[in-house]
Amino acid sequence: MDPYQFIGEDGECVGLHIDILNWIAQKKGLELIYVPYEKSRECLNALSNGEVDIVLGHKSYDTVGYELQFTGELSRSSICMVVPNELANELNERADYKALSAALEYGTLDYTHMNNLGLSKYVSYGNQQMVFNALISGEVDIAFGIKESFDYLFAKKGITDSYTIHRNYLAPISYSMLIREDEQELFTDLDMGLTELRTSGKYESIYRNWIIDRDLVKAQQRHQLITRLLSIAAVGTALAILVIGFNIRMNFLLKRKVDEKTKELRDTNAQLERMVEQLHSEGRLRNSIIENSPSAMIFFDNNYRITLANSAARHIAGEEELTGKNIKSMGIFGEILEQIKYDVFSEQGDSMERPIIVEIGQDEKKQSYRCNFYRSNDYSSIDGILMTVENVTAEELKKQERFEAEKNKALNRLVAGIAHEIKNPLMAIKTACSLILNQGDDPEIKEAFADFVPYEIERINQLVEGLISYARPIKEKAEVFSLSKLMNDCLYLTSIAAKRSRICFETAIEDDLYISAKKVQIKQSLINLIINGIESMEKKLAGGAKPGSIKKMRISANKNGKDAIIVIRDEGVGMTDDEIKQCTKPFFTTKPAGTGLGLAIVKQYIQENNGMLHIESEKNKYTKIVLTFRRCSLSETQNSDH
Repeated sequence: MDPYQFIGEDGECVGLHIDILNWIAQKKGLELIYVPYEKSRECLNALSNGEVDIVLGHKSYDTVGYELQFTGELSRSSICMVVPNELANELNERADYKALSAALEYGTLDYTHMNNLGLSKYVSYGNQQMVFNALISGEVDIAFGIKESFDYLFAKKGITDSYTIHRNYLAPISYSMLIREDEQELFTDLDMGLTELRTSGKYESIYRNWIIDRDLVKAQQRHQLITRLLSIAAVGTALAILVIGFNIRMNFLLKRKVDEKTKELRDTNAQLERMVEQLHSEGRLRNSIIENSPSAMIFFDNNYRITLANSAARHIAGEEELTGKNIKSMGIFGEILEQIKYDVFSEQGDSMERPIIVEIGQDEKKQSYRCNFYRSNDYSSIDGILMTVENVTAEELKKQERFEAEKNKALNRLVAGIAHEIKNPLMAIKTACSLILNQGDDPEIKEAFADFVPYEIERINQLVEGLISYARPIKEKAEVFSLSKLMNDCLYLTSIAAKRSRICFETAIEDDLYISAKKVQIKQSLINLIINGIESMEKKLAGGAKPGSIKKMRISANKNGKDAIIVIRDEGVGMTDDEIKQCTKPFFTTKPAGTGLGLAIVKQYIQENNGMLHIESEKNKYTKIVLTFRRCSLSETQNSDH
């Protein structure tokens, strides 16, 4: 968005907003790395996922950022209408603009504005530069956009005098910075820095460095013209006797000016031709990439009619031509759509932006497919879906093998603890049997036997059932289940594994916590995290802790708005910043006999179930794991995608 923020010719990020943030960063001691994204949605996702800390230059008060914090305004402008000079006078005499075409940046004006202006033909582009290119190339008659941006681009091209701002103010627009709600310190630094910049007087000089005032430029040009004419008149009066020579000189200057303008026009035309050729080349390259992609790619409209399919899609469907056919009748593609429990054309939000694993077939013939759905939007609604399908059966099998390896590692520890735990009720039953043998006629002994033995047998039964439930093969389909009950089951098993250590548990788990996920994956993840914490505290106790000291593990689960938050905090050996960054990568481990797959698999399972994993730690003090899931109610059906 020239001149507010864009990538310069040297590849660096430059512009008004960049200079403002650089000034604030210098004052507040912040280190900046600029990461360009092509779409606003990509910026917002990166911010929510913690990949970036700030979104720079987002439209102020935009509803898509309602859960985020907006700083004060970086800049303010207005949306204007720009037309070529030859069309400006004609527009004043028109009752409406139905016969004209227009270009605008997506999200700046809505259907109401277009309707009020009588415009029926208009195209939304992804950014201000594309709107500008459409206007100067003659693809459209009218362009709507940010006034200062047009002024800057016209001046940069040297064509300011060729276009007229026909309507100077159609709607206000301003830009701010977006920060996550939990980054209060960063928000304060940025907001206060922006205030300090404005009060210091430096803001005006930065602003003038980038923003071109069209009216001021024209006034300066008129002043220069008048000055030049006065100078010519003075010279003409003083040198009247040289009027012939003066005329010859003027003719020469005019001819040279005409030659210069002619050259500029030729250069501009040549540039436009190169741009058109580049667009054609990019289109051919894009089509070639799609056609030769190893993933099946198939596009269908809101009537489920296929409009595009590459060779991989045709191969999966087993047909030479798919265009014009209904995708629901196309074998695997139809089965995938049938298994997805939401309408791909609805406005349900972000679930479409995540890969979905769909299984088709049974037993040995079962195949796993990774699917992605990308919406194609016109100005007001979804007009099509791009569906990509990739056979990941082999990948899923390897994932299952890694899962089983990690589960067996944790299972060995659980089995050892449960085996020791079963000895106690067995000894009690044995003692009771001896008593009934020797004193079987005593009514009190009989009554105690009848109460005590079934209780101890039930204890053994619970231990064995919990172990079998954990060890059974993984279920692949999501279901709605009680997170509270699952966590209590996990604590029941893992507390046995820590029973002989100097470790105690402090728990605070709310009731009525329900999520939709793959239950066994979540159980595996929770048990792995708890056992990791236990082993970390055992290592610390063995490494020189005070005799008799006890380490505490705090485990909580509670509601936070629409989310369910799980926190697991141990007082173990902790991690350095570098270890935190590396710990979720496959095969990274600090344990002599570790596989390096535990936390990597946990992270994968949490993300596959639409959750988020966050790790905090301080070396030799603590490690804190935070898991976030979207809550749901019991009324929601199983196997649905939330």
